[in-house]
Amino acid sequence: MKKGLFIFVFILFAGNLVRHDELFAQTDSVVVVFGDTRSNPEVHRIMVNKIMLYKPLAVFHTGDLVFNGSKKSAWKTFEEIESPIIKNSRLYPAYGNHELHSKTMAKDFSLPNNGKWYSVELMNIHFLVIDNFSSYTVGSEQYQWLENDLKNCDKNRFRVVVMHLPVYSSGPHSTQLKKLRKNLVPLFEKYKVSMVFNAHNHCYEKAYSNGIYYITTAGGGAPFYKKTKDIPESQFFINAYHFCTLKNIDNTLHLEALDTNLKVIDKIEVKLP
Repeated sequence: MKKGLFIFVFILFAGNLVRHDELFAQTDSVVVVFGDTRSNPEVHRIMVNKIMLYKPLAVFHTGDLVFNGSKKSAWKTFEEIESPIIKNSRLYPAYGNHELHSKTMAKDFSLPNNGKWYSVELMNIHFLVIDNFSSYTVGSEQYQWLENDLKNCDKNRFRVVVMHLPVYSSGPHSTQLKKLRKNLVPLFEKYKVSMVFNAHNHCYEKAYSNGIYYITTAGGGAPFYKKTKDIPESQFFINAYHFCTLKNIDNTLHLEALDTNLKVIDKIEVKLP
């Protein structure tokens, strides 16, 4: 190859390259959602390092932060691994079944409201974190709070729910499935929730029902659960360590699910209702 042609080809190729630091110099605000970091601190650490490349405004955790929420050593490991998020962003966890007997979350993470169920507004998105292990049946304290919070939310904001248990999932766990659909789904549909994030079945899954995306994001380190059944609501299922990013661009909610190599494994776009 002649020298001049080589230089031209090199410049043309180099012009299509994106430097690593430019890739993550985000101009749009980003919120991250992921969960089930229990059981594998090595993978958990990788996930946190990848997440922090995006410099998120906040990180929502879908529960099962640790394997045993009653052990101080488990929380010490968790907080050491999550320290980049805790120090440089904001961590908003939902209670998982592995945190049932823990008081650490509400106390140490300075969570809003009572630390079990609460709401946060970021990027014109109204996030509601629900505790599936406190009563949420019609008329309960949490149910009344949830309905009131949804009712009073600005109609020009997206509504996104974060909780631990799945409403629609192809995995083996079907804990409280009928109870969730009877008590919570009617509220989600009535008040036009855009997305519901959950965990518990260790996978990534996208399900869709009556205008709402139900996202299982439980790939933070826990051992994978295989698909055990076919459900009509499911659109995509994969076993992969991953996290989800959310952006609100021109009143369109953009979700990307990314694996540990930062490969996009799924995308969703939702307009304001």
